[in-house]
Amino acid sequence: MAIQTIVLPKLLPTLLAELAALGARRFGAHSATAAAAESPSDALSTMRMVPLSDPMADSDAGAYGVPVLNSIDPAAESSTLGVVVARGAARRFADEESFVQEAMKASASSEPMERRTTESVTILEWGRRLYGRLGQAARHTWPLRSAALLFFAACRTAPTLPVLTQPAPVTSGTGRPAAQRLPPLEAIWAFTAPWDTRSDTSVRANSPKLDAIVTGWIQLDSATGVPSLRYPDDASRTAVGQRFALVTSWHGARFHPEVIRRLASDAGALALAASRVGALVADKGYRGVVLDFEDQSPADLALTVRVASAIADSAKAHGAALSAIALPAADTAGYPTRAFIPALDFVVVMLYDEHWSTSAPGPIATPQWVRRTLGQRLADVGAGRVVAALPVYGYLWRANQPGEPLSFEDARRAALQANVELLRDPASLSLHAIQPGSWELWMPDADLLRALRAEVATLGVTRIALWRLGLEDPRVWSIFER
Repeated sequence: MAIQTIVLPKLLPTLLAELAALGARRFGAHSATAAAAESPSDALSTMRMVPLSDPMADSDAGAYGVPVLNSIDPAAESSTLGVVVARGAARRFADEESFVQEAMKASASSEPMERRTTESVTILEWGRRLYGRLGQAARHTWPLRSAALLFFAACRTAPTLPVLTQPAPVTSGTGRPAAQRLPPLEAIWAFTAPWDTRSDTSVRANSPKLDAIVTGWIQLDSATGVPSLRYPDDASRTAVGQRFALVTSWHGARFHPEVIRRLASDAGALALAASRVGALVADKGYRGVVLDFEDQSPADLALTVRVASAIADSAKAHGAALSAIALPAADTAGYPTRAFIPALDFVVVMLYDEHWSTSAPGPIATPQWVRRTLGQRLADVGAGRVVAALPVYGYLWRANQPGEPLSFEDARRAALQANVELLRDPASLSLHAIQPGSWELWMPDADLLRALRAEVATLGVTRIALWRLGLEDPRVWSIFER
């Protein structure tokens, strides 16, 4: 019987929920609370897409993949879908197999979403792309196939809706992004990974483009709080410009908030730790320090500020020109921005891990999330004291395993080896790929970084940092040319 009228506010939520549930089971999605205690080298043990790094450094390779407070609300992203009325569509697809063939052809011939420059798109096209993303799974799962049939049929005569993605970036006459439309950057920082040779390669190639490179890795011992240089730092022979040191409570496989509490409550131990950091700063010629004491609770705030202030003062007394502290973007309870100024010169807002290693799969940073979280920070201290840290890494998640950090080349290689497409997600602007039943990955690239830089510029922030060198899309550097 032909479909005469379908009102999507009643039908679509149920349909999408069923599709999501079936897709999650089919594609191996897992709970946000599911995690495994395996090292990063184990997570990709069956792929071996890149040479293994120093096995002693595997625990550090997973650093900074810790939870934050916010994640995407899928319902909010689809809330612009209004009432859709479709009439007489079902009779065109009375034969289910002809529907499957036509839908697959339509999906294969549809222009990629990220290449569209029009301002509207038909619900029919959304239906085609939905079916295309489900792929061959729909041919072997009858509830999914039937639901896709119903949705695609309802879309045949639907009106146009606004595109949910952002328009293509403005380009110059040469086809390159018109970077001159963005205000110039006052400073560009970048973090390195001393355990990864790819990071060294990127330092050699790109340090002239940077104002500061964080090459030192000073760890606070988890038992005593005594700082030590975790890796040899010989970057002074290859890096151009200023070198900074990271001072972190990460040790072993996690951050240790108890160390910060212990140092804050013991004046002698804190003085020794601060003095030792100062000595390392002087010995290696670091011109700045970035403190990273994550996983502290709101009750720890006064203690965190006390330790940060003591270490920053000692570093400056031994030659450092500036101090900064890294703050999780969304955790304003444990790390209120105003509390760390003026004890430190800058706050580095870590605008990444919107979805993190042990969360459900999803984009690392979306423009909407960056705008919201950075805006909250700026309301406290203003743009002049903020460094916006942006991600150049992605994650690959396997079922019931923590996400493995990926480089841009890793992501491309994984998609190629699995014979799946690495496509741009129109809502988040991130690259996305799924190997059904095996893994799911999300990856930032130069186009996303251009959009994130635009969001940061709109809010008035002129200092940017990149986490971390060696994982980036090579085209990223054209965005930060000055």
